[in-house]
Amino acid sequence: MSHYVHRIAGSLGTLSNPRNDYVAVFFRDDFFTAPKLTSTPLWIDGELNEHPIKGAILWSRALGRYMIVSPDVFSSSGLRIGENVEIRFNLDDTEQVTIPDELSEALDAAPLARAAWCGLTAGRRRALAYWVGKPRVRWCGSIRLENWLSFS
Repeated sequence: MSHYVHRIAGSLGTLSNPRNDYVAVFFRDDFFTAPKLTSTPLWIDGELNEHPIKGAILWSRALGRYMIVSPDVFSSSGLRIGENVEIRFNLDDTEQVTIPDELSEALDAAPLARAAWCGLTAGRRRALAYWVGKPRVRWCGSIRLENWLSFS
């Protein structure tokens, strides 16, 4: 078990929109009063009941603070909707971006694309890396990368 600076309790519930249903942890807002914990989204790296997690704690007027739980973590944890859970975490480095190999090779081969990449904010770089690196269909990532390279 790693050492985590912060710990917070929450409860598992569902979050629905017209297209999808999600599992989320809902928190009480009174925990988030320290200056380092007031930003939204709050990027974290930690564990949910001892299962590794990495993501963002979000806020909305209607829901308060919440974090969407990936289907993989939810199914492997054995947790059920309505259960109370504990998240232990450290604040994540928001400037760090994990770049998929295919994107890294393309940036190395194309100086103009590398310049465009460097001009993006960390959030946009993360979104692009996810978009290219995590397609539903494997070959789709290559098409997405080609499309981005043609516009950069």
